[in-house]
Amino acid sequence: MQLDLLTFVLTGQCNFACLYCRQSHRDKNMAPAVLDGAIDFFAPRLNPGAMVNFTGGEPLLAFPLLEKAVSRLEGRSLTFGLATNGSLLTAEMADFLDHHRFSVLLSWDGTLQSAQRGAANRVASAARLLSRRSGIQLETNTVVTPESVHHLDTALRHISDAGITAMHVTPDRSTVWPPAAVAELGRQLELSGGHRNGQPRKSNGPPLPLVSLPEAPPHSPMDCTAGMDRLAVSPRGEVWGCHRFIDYFDSGDEHVLRNRYSFGGLEEFVTGFPETYHRRLRAYRTLQPRFYRNEKGLCLDCPDSLTCGVCPVPFGPGVVGVIPASACRVQALMRQFTRPSCD
Repeated sequence: MQLDLLTFVLTGQCNFACLYCRQSHRDKNMAPAVLDGAIDFFAPRLNPGAMVNFTGGEPLLAFPLLEKAVSRLEGRSLTFGLATNGSLLTAEMADFLDHHRFSVLLSWDGTLQSAQRGAANRVASAARLLSRRSGIQLETNTVVTPESVHHLDTALRHISDAGITAMHVTPDRSTVWPPAAVAELGRQLELSGGHRNGQPRKSNGPPLPLVSLPEAPPHSPMDCTAGMDRLAVSPRGEVWGCHRFIDYFDSGDEHVLRNRYSFGGLEEFVTGFPETYHRRLRAYRTLQPRFYRNEKGLCLDCPDSLTCGVCPVPFGPGVVGVIPASACRVQALMRQFTRPSCD
């Protein structure tokens, strides 16, 4: 087992502005002993250039753990990443991320956040702190819903005006996208400069740096590699194939398929390695498009199944490997677009 990505999910899920929930989430943070044990075991198994990523919840709620992990891994040929909403970011934190040359994915919905009191201002402030530091590779992620999709280009241009040069657009897959909303998503991506079917359409201004869109249509199979070249450790100390499984299974409710995909607690994983790992890995090896299915049957029958790229883990209620029709519609639309040139 050699890893290209190791994710530490430092905190449990947070549904409130993190400025106001420090105390209530303290018991949801990863224990220092779990972090130490994971580093002891996984550090020798990280490939040169591998990324160690920190997420949550909101990982800045457990910033001392992040500092500790980086300190212990310093000197190895690794890269570091952080996904944050920026609400807790301080200048001192930004200096630390700058010094260690972090890639930072900042959740920023632009003008779509205007209904949340103070949220837009806090994220804009965090963006300024991060963008001023040359060692940080800053990208933003904008989540769009069927209700907000009409404002997507406006929101993205608001973010671009703040000097952001790398932007992701993520359709919210936890909700149903009616065909009209999917069509509007396509129109908004065209307004932002996305090339549809290889052809640029009329843009609403200069093309935006939509790095979530591929530079060219994919031609090779896009299999999920969770569990094979990547693993994630949950705040409770369980090992999973990637952090998306933690989001889905570690919500507190027991799930019938939990033991199929969980590699178990860290101590169990280390003690039983490699037998335990290879036994559970069999389930992850089935996470390939030919094994997915939707309401009409196996995705193997779909001509676009090999290059679909849809995540097999539900972003809401559902079953791993079962792709809702709504997600298929969104993914088919996104597959039509390639990245605009922003030279």
